Amino acid sequence: MKFSVIVVMTAVVGFAMGTLNAAEIQVKRENGIYYLEVSGTPYECGLQHGRALKTEIQKSVADYKANVEKMFGKEDAAKILDWALNKAGFKKDLQKHVPDLVAEAKGIAEGAGVSLDDVIMLGMYEEVYEAGPHKIGLQADEQKSLGHGCSAF
Repeated sequence: MKFSVIVVMTAVVGFAMGTLNAAEIQVKRENGIYYLEVSGTPYECGLQHGRALKTEIQKSVADYKANVEKMFGKEDAAKILDWALNKAGFKKDLQKHVPDLVAEAKGIAEGAGVSLDDVIMLGMYEEVYEAGPHKIGLQADEQKSLGHGCSAF
């Protein structure tokens, strides 16, 4: 199975398109959007994706964490990320409802040399910036929310 993957910021959209040899992966960037084609199981597709965009993914992870720390401070950022990734139940829900997506995310993580949590975190804007501060006990006037929701579309 072949997938085309369009990467916009940290959002990933994939759709079936036939077959392609993994060695033929080409990455094209146009207007800030990365385009690549991958093939195989969801994990294999993720692995190819992670390898092809390793530098970009590592930079996105580092930038995301730095932005959360800048927004909330190091201590609160750590608490927010811990809540979003470990206490809110999102990973369990992802595994239950979209196991192929989790398999793809595992492949991306391995290919890019980052953790599965890092890959999942990149898609957790509202959980981190909107719900997270409230869930760790920050009061509304202390929250430094960006005031807008998901930026995937």
